[in-house]
Amino acid sequence: MSQQKEQKEAVLVRRAAAELACALLFFAIGGVVIWSSLEIGSGWGPRGPQSGYFPLRIGIILCVAALGVAVEAWRTKRASGDAESFVTREELKPVLQVLLPIVLFVVATDYLGIYVAAFGLIAGFMRKLGHYGWLRCVLVAGTVTAVTFWLFEIQFLVPLAKGPIEAALGY
Repeated sequence: MSQQKEQKEAVLVRRAAAELACALLFFAIGGVVIWSSLEIGSGWGPRGPQSGYFPLRIGIILCVAALGVAVEAWRTKRASGDAESFVTREELKPVLQVLLPIVLFVVATDYLGIYVAAFGLIAGFMRKLGHYGWLRCVLVAGTVTAVTFWLFEIQFLVPLAKGPIEAALGY
């Protein structure tokens, strides 16, 4: 089997498909912004612009830009025959090695609080991707988490999401 054929088979997503999907997503977001702006008032009131005045314009710009991306992706697809790869199997692996722990961090923040979740994320990344020893991972993650807690909770008095451990400690 030739190298070109192997590479072609490993392609998971073509560039044009990714661009069209992003254009559709941003068009939908722009549509939601426009809809919301119209519901809350997007005109000029007696005291100046209403709450939805500027978001409406941003939504319109977003939709127009998304249409531009879609048209360009469609033109490029027709011209190149959709030969360009956006991501292959091998390219997706390192992306998922970062994306999945971040998704887990977001979910864990809801249940454990941001500090415990951040400790796990930092230690996990250091161990898995950095190949550091457990002691160094725990020390660095603990230090970063403690400094972050001190900075936000004590110095700036900005409460961040807390979990059962912080509640047990009285925070």
